[in-house]
Amino acid sequence: MNQQLARVLSIVFSLFFIWLAFFLGLVNEIIKPFVVLPERIKLYAHLNYVFLLIAPVFFGWVTFISIHQALNSKRDRVSYGRWWRYAFITVISIAVLSLTNRIYLGYRVDQAGYVKCAEESRTSAKSSWRVYAKDLSLCKSSSGIAGG
Repeated sequence: MNQQLARVLSIVFSLFFIWLAFFLGLVNEIIKPFVVLPERIKLYAHLNYVFLLIAPVFFGWVTFISIHQALNSKRDRVSYGRWWRYAFITVISIAVLSLTNRIYLGYRVDQAGYVKCAEESRTSAKSSWRVYAKDLSLCKSSSGIAGG
């Protein structure tokens, strides 16, 4: 596979992953700690939450660098080290902010006296979340997902 095709594919896949993050509810997850809590709320595991929020930032950098490489194909690939350093610093900063965001959301749910809906919550090595409600009567009987 030649380098130009690899660059175009990295642009396409990066844009797809950015779209996927927004499709999965990125904006809703970002503003959730700062709006009035609903009667029922789903909290993703800390690591899942961080990855959901940093994915578009990381893939945005990949898209930006790949477009620049495609337009300037004569430039040496190693010379993009400074850009990747900026991308790394940005992603780590967003990760710290998103972790703070998620911790604050958990604090708000605890302070509001929400109860955990054990039947709807799911704990697994790959994908975990907890569902909380203002009252136990608002909890459903099951999440509808095997193992959860």
